[in-house]
Amino acid sequence: MRTRSEKKFFLVGILLAGAVIVIFGLAGVYVLVRNAFAPAIPAAIHLPADEGRHENLMEWWYYTGHLEGRDASGKLRQYGFELTFFQTVLNSRLAPRYAAHYAVTDLNRQEFHYDQLIGRPTSTSAKGFDISLGSWRMYGKEGQDHLLAKMDGYDIDLSLSSEKPAVLHGNGGVIDYGLAGNSYYYSRSRMRVQGALTDRGEVINVTGVAWMDHQWGGFIPLGLLRWDWFSVQLDNNVEYMIYALRDAGNMPTTVFGTRIDKNGASEKIAGSDISIDALDTWVSPVTKGVYPADWTISISSTRSIFHVKPLLADQELIAGRSAGVVYWEGATKITGTGEGLPVSGGGYTELTGYASVPLELSNLIRPY
Repeated sequence: MRTRSEKKFFLVGILLAGAVIVIFGLAGVYVLVRNAFAPAIPAAIHLPADEGRHENLMEWWYYTGHLEGRDASGKLRQYGFELTFFQTVLNSRLAPRYAAHYAVTDLNRQEFHYDQLIGRPTSTSAKGFDISLGSWRMYGKEGQDHLLAKMDGYDIDLSLSSEKPAVLHGNGGVIDYGLAGNSYYYSRSRMRVQGALTDRGEVINVTGVAWMDHQWGGFIPLGLLRWDWFSVQLDNNVEYMIYALRDAGNMPTTVFGTRIDKNGASEKIAGSDISIDALDTWVSPVTKGVYPADWTISISSTRSIFHVKPLLADQELIAGRSAGVVYWEGATKITGTGEGLPVSGGGYTELTGYASVPLELSNLIRPY
């Protein structure tokens, strides 16, 4: 079991942003991030070298996807899943610390389950990436990846194979968050999945489609950053990433996107071409956070209108024992028109900044 101080290290790193805001103000955050935490930004992302960890303030490897398979009775079982590892590096002389989140949306039972870990990684690799916390592990290289995770009721053992080249977002893979810092960002927008999901003791062979994000840089994800993020994976083999940053009043400040065609070629989508309208809200019974829900996303440049509907209302992760944040990360169904033609598909949506961790759920002591 880790010591109390080790368990709290990751959260201390994340909450440092809040302390800096209070002590120095926004200008202090800008200087601290740019000068102390952010190495010079190279001109481009280089893969596979950049698949591994970096000496930056923040970094994460993020997988979401849809799975299905038949149980012993022949009944079709359907799931959404998330597995994410977060890294924070406060100083190059200190060992990095990690938090990890694992979630399963059980669509047959209409239930959402998640767990979280925090600590030091038990393995890393200079070739590709290989990161573990306890029994949770993700590793791979050049789009051939593997995921392992366990929690009460649900285990996954999944192999993923990228069907398209990695996609660089923003300007050559670099996003400018303004006062919050800079981030590198690339995705693997369509990864074919096969493997096993153990559902309450029953092993179900599953297949599906996943999305992988990798971001890193000298940016602070609290205080200055909150966002609505959408992945759209259409059945016609086209994908979209839509990213809307918001201010403290939850008004959009920056919107941008990327379209990936059937052959893997990508193009940027200007914010002026994107309109995001929430048709409903969902109120968390635990955090009392009010989240937007059931969206219409219109993209004028591609003559596309997508209706994004959560497959389950409650997909909120209260990560008080690890990253000290609350966010909604959920499986969605996509319908509408793409390039003027009827389309359908699936996706994931991430919503941050709508709720805070309740005091009674902020205990950090989490053995693994």
